[in-house]
Amino acid sequence: MNRPWDKIFFETQSLPGMEAMRECKNCGILPEHGNFSAVTSSKGYKHPNYCIPCVRIQRSKKDHKYDTSERRALTTAMRLERQPWEKVHNYISGVYSKVDYDRADFDKHMESLFESWMTWENNGRGDGHWQIEHKIPRAFFGPHMKEPYDFCEQFQKTWCLENLRPLDAQLNNSKSAKVYLPEGIEDESFLIDCTLEEFKTHVKNWNP
Repeated sequence: MNRPWDKIFFETQSLPGMEAMRECKNCGILPEHGNFSAVTSSKGYKHPNYCIPCVRIQRSKKDHKYDTSERRALTTAMRLERQPWEKVHNYISGVYSKVDYDRADFDKHMESLFESWMTWENNGRGDGHWQIEHKIPRAFFGPHMKEPYDFCEQFQKTWCLENLRPLDAQLNNSKSAKVYLPEGIEDESFLIDCTLEEFKTHVKNWNP
């Protein structure tokens, strides 16, 4: 209570020129001492306007209106409408039915590229974890994909085992969606125009 009117207010629940024991503007109940919310007026005084229960109700309505989970769901839905290929990209399990390898093949491929500290238990986010890296990023091929993905070369290039490897999570995140070109390739358009087999040959033993 650094300001003098704060002390007066908390002792008397009123201020000079202000009606004592002001009622809650919402429910009309006379709040008990300490059971009110306050706002700062243009003069700097704190006037009790709403009792705390009413304030909580108002805030809960506001929080629901701007609920982050709802906004996140809406944003995700809009993004997926523009980029439907992300529905499949988000989970490796959704890819197996559309490529020529299964989970066992995928596991064997990744394990063959594990560094000494990598295990399936530390696959994830943050320091000391690793993630699946697409040497040529998913975002690069995404706009060129069309269903059915089983027969879409750009989808097959994205998810072919030759384009996947385990990589330190922080390093993977730092690379973001930047496109690095394999040795001997000077134009990104080649990655789109080449055949799947040509693509595999260029990226198989290449580590950007």
